Amino acid sequence: METIALLILLSAPKQIAWRLPVTIEVKQDVAVIHNPERYESRGTLYLEDWKAKSFQLKKGQQFQMVKTGTEGSCRIRFEGQEYGLTSCPWLEGFQDHQADIFLIVRKK
Repeated sequence: METIALLILLSAPKQIAWRLPVTIEVKQDVAVIHNPERYESRGTLYLEDWKAKSFQLKKGQQFQMVKTGTEGSCRIRFEGQEYGLTSCPWLEGFQDHQADIFLIVRKK
């Protein structure tokens, strides 16, 4: 029984416990849009809620990730509004964290 429990723990996906909110800065302009396609483009963020209005993050702007979701989704806060995103590439589980686009701002 102990062996089975240990195997389950070791096979669970590695999760990072995020201390939220996390501030993220964009290193280039990033569109935050709805995704009518079946694929996602690199350097673009996709809105979960079809009622939310698309917007643009300009190079150097920051936003906060306020909640992590399932399957790589998250909620962000930008200019006083919260948005659900279908995928957040800086999270664990993504092969390409797009670190050249999204910089996690570390507090000093």
